[in-house]
Amino acid sequence: MGYYVNITNSDFHIAADRKADAYDAVCRINAPEYDHLKRGGSWGPDGKTTVWYSWMPADYPAETETLEDVLNLLGFEFLVDDNGDITDLAYDNKTGAEDVFLLAMSPYVTDGSLLRWRGEDGYAWAHKFHDGTMTIHDVIEVVADEGHTPTYLHELEDRKGFERREVTL
Repeated sequence: MGYYVNITNSDFHIAADRKADAYDAVCRINAPEYDHLKRGGSWGPDGKTTVWYSWMPADYPAETETLEDVLNLLGFEFLVDDNGDITDLAYDNKTGAEDVFLLAMSPYVTDGSLLRWRGEDGYAWAHKFHDGTMTIHDVIEVVADEGHTPTYLHELEDRKGFERREVTL
């Protein structure tokens, strides 16, 4: 079981001087008030008895020291540049709680960062980071083949209608 996903495009960045705050944020979400976000756990006759984030140790803050440690446990690959910044986030595995952790660290992600994802069924979405938050967007891919020019609806400046415009490739 599980749903396999991968990052198809990564323009992701966390500056070195923001990593400690991002690490604190991803550790704080292990507190009991966030148990409703935890998709992993064990069950007994009376229901769920223990909770944790999928594919993560239950007490990951005790087992990690840095944001890089947490990203590794989540299954992300990434680069650390000469300045100590985290860049080029990559993922190719079953889903767990990546979205929850990305949202927790979003106040510390560089504005304009973007992650495009694709699921095993072809569904595509993007995580965009702006003004300290993360938004999730569906991605619709258009294939321009011979004899077909992709178009889009553009809102007129007077906001009283739309016109169809050609996509310039």
